[in-house]
Amino acid sequence: MSSSCASTVPPHRLWWLALGFGLWSFAFVALYALHALGCAYGWSDPLLRLGMTGLLAATVAALGFALSQAPRSSPGDGTTALIGRAARWTLWAAMIGAIFTFAPALALTACR
Repeated sequence: MSSSCASTVPPHRLWWLALGFGLWSFAFVALYALHALGCAYGWSDPLLRLGMTGLLAATVAALGFALSQAPRSSPGDGTTALIGRAARWTLWAAMIGAIFTFAPALALTACR
């Protein structure tokens, strides 16, 4: 009896599916930790905004680099091609999500 459900996807390709939102979640925590530290230690408003802008730029750059390195497969690869396409879409979604969730934090009052 042969197994027709055998996976031919290399395990290292599955990590690409979690990479985008893994980077996003790390940056989310880092952005709000930076904001909390800046407010707690009384950093000046321009310095705090510069740090938060730098973190946003670094996040978008890291996601862009990951997107450029994401696996690409020929259309005939089946599941492997699907994993590659899904990984690229999740990286795009994480990049757009980072911009939409982090950029508004730069427009608000830094500390109260």
